[in-house]
Amino acid sequence: MNSINEIADLAWLAGIIDGEGCIFARKVNKVANVDCRVAIQAASIRMIDDVSRIYDRYGIAYTREMRTRPRHNRSMHKVDIWRRAHVCKLLRLLLPYLRVKDREAEVVLEWFGKFPNEKPSGSRKSTFKQRMRFIETVKRLKKTA
Repeated sequence: MNSINEIADLAWLAGIIDGEGCIFARKVNKVANVDCRVAIQAASIRMIDDVSRIYDRYGIAYTREMRTRPRHNRSMHKVDIWRRAHVCKLLRLLLPYLRVKDREAEVVLEWFGKFPNEKPSGSRKSTFKQRMRFIETVKRLKKTA
């Protein structure tokens, strides 16, 4: 059972992902291998530090990067989760608290549940179609959220 502080942190993180974050799937090569990620980008280094602290607590691997936006004269900070097991772990933790991106999280978890060995089985043509349908489903959910 999570403590009150852990529940508060997970609910806060879900709100950040609902508002500032992105759950996405994309095709990464000609065979349409699927890359699913959870990313947060913000100007607030304090927010990104808090997000990183929560990820560290739960053993979720992530990358951080900072970019300066020349026209805006300020830095943008990004934290990105791209490893399959860590994306799943995070989405399972946050699903009870997500309000806007809950369906995107469910679809990604369903996809990973159907294909635990990374790749769909079947003929190349059918798996390509499955992958593209999945990617389009996630994109469509972004437009309706």
